[in-house]
Amino acid sequence: MEYYEVKLILTVISILLVLVTLIMYSIITIYKYFVKSCSYITIIRKENKFKNQINRDKLYLVILVQIHLKSTHYNI
Repeated sequence: MEYYEVKLILTVISILLVLVTLIMYSIITIYKYFVKSCSYITIIRKENKFKNQINRDKLYLVILVQIHLKSTHYNI
C-alpha cells in the first residue's frame, strides 16, 4: 500500500467517525428535548390534579358546613 492509499483510508475513517458523532449528538439532543417536554406535560398534569383536589376539598367543606347548619336548624 502506498502513502496516498493509507491517507485516503484514514481520511474516510475520520469522516465516518465525525458523521457518527454528529448523528449520535443529534439523537441525544432530540431525546433530551422529548424527555423535557414529557416532564413538562407531567408537571402540568400534576398541577391540574392538585388544583382539582383543592376545588374538591372546598366543595366538601361547603357541603359539611351546610349539613352542620341544617342540623343546627340554621337554614341557608
